[in-house]
Amino acid sequence: MRLAYLLPALLLITHVAVWAQSPLRLSFHHLTREEGLSNNNVISMLRDSRGFLWLGTFNGLNRFDGIECRVYKPTNSGIKGVHIANIIEDKTGDLWVGTDEGLFTYNRATDSFSLVASPSREVQFMASPYYVDYRGLIWVLLSGIKRSGLYTYNPAKKQYNFITDLVSEYLPARPKAPFGTVNTLYTGGSKQAGLYRLSLTNNRVTKVDTFFTGTKQPFKNRIQDYALEENDSIVWVTGNPISLTRLNTRTSQIRQYTTFAEKPIGQLTRGVLYRNWLLFGSVEGGIYLFDRQQDRFVQRIPYSPSRTDGLMANWAEIPYLDQNNNLFLSQLGFGVDYTNLTRINLSNWLTTDDAEQLGLRDNHVARVLGWHDQIWLTTQSEGVIVLDAQGQFQQQYKNKRALLADSKGRVWMLGPYGFDVLNPTTQKTTFLSVSKPHNGDSFLVEVGPGQYLFSTDGLYEIREQPSGKMTMNVVESLAKEKVIACHPMHYDATTKQLFLSANWWSDFYVLTNRQGKWEIKKKKAVPYSVYWIAPATDSSKLWLCTQKGLVLFDKQSFTHQLLTEKQGLPDNIVTNIIPEANGDHWLVTNRGISHYNWTRKEYKNFTSKDGANSKEYDWYGNFIMPDGRVVFGGNNGVTVIDPKANLGYSARPRVQITELYVNEQPFKTTPYIGETQEIELQPSQNTFALHAVGIDYGFPQKATLLYKLDGFDTQWIRASNPATARYTNLPAGTYTFLIKATDESGLQQSDIRKITVVVNAPFWRTAWFRAILIGLLGALAYLFYTLRTKQIRTEVRRKEEIQRIRTEAEINALRSQMNPHFIFNCMNTIDSYILLSKTDEASEFLQKFSRLIRLILENSRQEFISLDQELQTLELYIQLERERSNYKFDYEISADPALSKQDYQIPSMVLQPFVENAILHGLRHKKEDDGELFINLKINHDQLIARIIDNGIGRVASAQINRLRKQESHSVGVALTEERIQKLNEMYPHKAYLKINDIHIENDRGTVVEIGLPLLTLTDVRA
Repeated sequence: MRLAYLLPALLLITHVAVWAQSPLRLSFHHLTREEGLSNNNVISMLRDSRGFLWLGTFNGLNRFDGIECRVYKPTNSGIKGVHIANIIEDKTGDLWVGTDEGLFTYNRATDSFSLVASPSREVQFMASPYYVDYRGLIWVLLSGIKRSGLYTYNPAKKQYNFITDLVSEYLPARPKAPFGTVNTLYTGGSKQAGLYRLSLTNNRVTKVDTFFTGTKQPFKNRIQDYALEENDSIVWVTGNPISLTRLNTRTSQIRQYTTFAEKPIGQLTRGVLYRNWLLFGSVEGGIYLFDRQQDRFVQRIPYSPSRTDGLMANWAEIPYLDQNNNLFLSQLGFGVDYTNLTRINLSNWLTTDDAEQLGLRDNHVARVLGWHDQIWLTTQSEGVIVLDAQGQFQQQYKNKRALLADSKGRVWMLGPYGFDVLNPTTQKTTFLSVSKPHNGDSFLVEVGPGQYLFSTDGLYEIREQPSGKMTMNVVESLAKEKVIACHPMHYDATTKQLFLSANWWSDFYVLTNRQGKWEIKKKKAVPYSVYWIAPATDSSKLWLCTQKGLVLFDKQSFTHQLLTEKQGLPDNIVTNIIPEANGDHWLVTNRGISHYNWTRKEYKNFTSKDGANSKEYDWYGNFIMPDGRVVFGGNNGVTVIDPKANLGYSARPRVQITELYVNEQPFKTTPYIGETQEIELQPSQNTFALHAVGIDYGFPQKATLLYKLDGFDTQWIRASNPATARYTNLPAGTYTFLIKATDESGLQQSDIRKITVVVNAPFWRTAWFRAILIGLLGALAYLFYTLRTKQIRTEVRRKEEIQRIRTEAEINALRSQMNPHFIFNCMNTIDSYILLSKTDEASEFLQKFSRLIRLILENSRQEFISLDQELQTLELYIQLERERSNYKFDYEISADPALSKQDYQIPSMVLQPFVENAILHGLRHKKEDDGELFINLKINHDQLIARIIDNGIGRVASAQINRLRKQESHSVGVALTEERIQKLNEMYPHKAYLKINDIHIENDRGTVVEIGLPLLTLTDVRA
């Protein structure tokens, strides 16, 4: 039996030597026109001090940050020419770019290019900057001018200095760090034949050595830019179709290397130094790695169509290695492949190329099993493949499936007719036949010493006797259920329960062993399709992988908690989980491989960009190796992730702000946003966004950005790379925007980039406006105080004047109302009644007179009286005057009905003087006895209008009579009333007035007195 297992290994032994361990395990990212590159032919590259990669192409200059490309062309910048020959950076951080139309310098502050004129002032010339020395001089090749050759250019003095014309059109890339001394340089010889070594002192050529001219060394041509300088005496020369040549310039001795793995290496292109290795590109051969210590080629990395993380093509023309060991490979016509040589996360074993070398038809890994430090792979059609801990082939077992590594150190493999229980150490095998062939998915678990459960279309119990004999019997409880497709299953030793997914994952059973028999404890324990079962960190729980998400299942209560994309899962279809002791876990979902970090509470995905070689990973093909590496089997071999691989990686990411948006529109700043330290925004510009990128060429998509706006945000905000930090309706003030980048491990982080953000306040909220406003308010307050003081004083004087008028009015009213002539005449009338024995008339007249005197005395104490009191007093006075004149006139008093609706007030005795005038000076002198007196009161808006109309002799005739009698034409009462009306008009502007008009209508004469008074109520008067 042992011989049967050794034969396949003997057949494959010839392939093992070829499939050897490689020094470099590289996964490449790709930059092409699809990712924004202006042209897929890249001819020059530079990683600058800000972390950007600048790429010169046949169609423009590109700035790459690991995620996005920004293209500079004549149409959008000050640069001219689209063929970019070379790029260098000076001490200030400005760039020097040579094109097919001149030499240009890039100013970072303005994000613009400017032309540097040639020594002879040609309009158009070709330039290729070569080096910046310790003095800041720019070494540059110029052609298309009067004197082509190598020059130095002094930016401060704007002066050229000619060095030599013993140079070819191109110079090899200078491997030494910038800002040093140029003592030697290599160039193509005359007519591109051979290689020249120029020795320089004080920027002057002092010696010229020639090589490969056909004398001391074989003739080589067109090798001018294919010389790689190792040190002062050792130069490696490529560019020749047959070899790599090591030249010792001191001894002129050479050594040639023409093969790798006994095959010709083909034509090598340019190279770079990396540790003890030389890394060369090639024409149609990919990358070659030469070990200087072993003095031989040790690895070739070719293009492989099966690897999405491999080279895009075999024509690796120009390699460029930056200070962080990021390797960039220009693949002519295919863009750039890039990776980090010291940063390894993923390995891929049993790839399509590996399977081809091993003579395997299939590398689809359906199940992975760990045994000690070996990996046992069950493939779709090639049986079991055994690899060692480095992924090297060990053994093959055809037509087998490895199901279990048991506690006795044996591997159980299922074949078409039964189990081969193999001890890999002793190669001893025990065979256990099964009742019928089993070609479908099966599962096997160990439930105790010598006790196993085997599931396929049904569940079987296997018992092993001390003698080694094995028996297998069906589990009757499940047989009655007629279950099929019973997988996966998990045995929990603490609760002694079996958890089984059956009927193509539609049912989930829990079984327990009672008195040696397995019985169903719970059927349909969860309403999901269960694809995998694993113990959780909490010993009372299990992880269930389902089509709805990840389920945390309680082993005792059978309750569960569903975790989905809403809780952060990468995808709801989860097919496998590998828990870790610290609470972390690995997942296989429809989106590939993910790792959950318990501390950060976040998932990190691994895709083809990270080197994951398979497009899908099988449900039963995963486990953790003893050294912590995690193995995943998939449709393109095995992916191995080493979480510890990069713990010593020390390259820090960079962070750059690349765009500013204000009110959702691009906004230019001076200096350029990538260089500015402060942004000043107007009040209407308080909605803005800053676009930033974390530059990490090893795994650019896995860099994480953290930012906050001091003065607004209370904590750091975590974002994926790249990110746009957006702030809306920001209050006026001064803020500090902080942003930093961390690599995917969180161990390395960039310096913090700071920008001061000033949002100006509206002018009405500025300090100067507030000062002016305070001054104006102070002035207004003072003005208000002054006016109010004046108003108060005026009001006091007015009130004093009103009080004086009131006092005088009372006295004057009493004087006018107590007219001695009127009283004397009334007394005479009473006396005449008595003499004529008219006692009744005398009594009635006396009563009216006494009532009038009492009302006059009462009213004289008040400034205002009710309208009824005024009319009552007025009617008594008219009656007495009418009776005393022997009824010579009639009278009528009428009032607007609206006046009776409220208690309107009127100045006391304001109408009486005018009624007295009408009677004494108008009606008394009328010869006829048809005198008439009309008094009418009405409301006109907010005024009381009183009219006193008589048909007497008129004011002119009355004045003549008074002059003859030498009497005053204007009574004292009228004069006092006019003064009272004037004072009322001061108290109530435009509400009090007096009009007196004569009546001249044919033979009619008379007088009309119109008095306007404010319409006041008792409330108004008291106020």
